[in-house]
Amino acid sequence: MCTKVTSTHVYFSGEFSPLANFYDCLLIGENGKDTFIGSEHLYQYANATYHGQHDLAESFADCQTNREVWQKSRAIKQSEKWKKCDCEVMMKKCIQLKYDQISEFREMPHVHKGKTFVEATTNSKWGIGLPITSKDIYNPSKWKGQNLFGKVLQEFIPK
Repeated sequence: MCTKVTSTHVYFSGEFSPLANFYDCLLIGENGKDTFIGSEHLYQYANATYHGQHDLAESFADCQTNREVWQKSRAIKQSEKWKKCDCEVMMKKCIQLKYDQISEFREMPHVHKGKTFVEATTNSKWGIGLPITSKDIYNPSKWKGQNLFGKVLQEFIPK
């Protein structure tokens, strides 16, 4: 299962949830020419090029899934500036592009208006530090992460 919904929260994870960065979908870059297999691919491409690792960025095109891109991206040597603020700015741009182009993604904030979006992954920056299979995801006091990705998604919920 990749999406769980309660009366107050939407928990998501993995390549089968349109909310997740690992969801495979065709995205066209801002220049109208570059193509990406999803928002994780676009994000890691920007991450690698930002850090001058152009060969690595181009090698992501050989990947079949966003998860594969993410695994390859572990080789990126990130600067503190990227980690502190530029990564969030880029993530927002990636999510905006996905929102503009992918209807399954664009519908989710409208369908779940008023709920909190939670990336239920073990990533402690972008997610809550717990897998979607953990019973502790339902208790925010037990979260071990910042849920930054969920907070970015909240910006796309209509007011």
